[in-house]
Amino acid sequence: MKDKAVQPNITIRQAMKKLSQSGEKCLVIVDEESILLGTLSDGDLRKAILNGFELNDSIQQIYQSNP
Repeated sequence: MKDKAVQPNITIRQAMKKLSQSGEKCLVIVDEESILLGTLSDGDLRKAILNGFELNDSIQQIYQSNP
């Protein structure tokens, strides 16, 4: 699970790299205390880029907070 868990302050580029390394289709977004905040899929990342987000933008506005 640890290889799929990230904090919401990472960039889109970092999230894409993490997804690629893990081989999974979805990341779990957690806070500093490992409390679930949401999920982020490769589809969420694609939609964000198509909607004008940059690779260096944070994932905070694009992850699904109601998984």
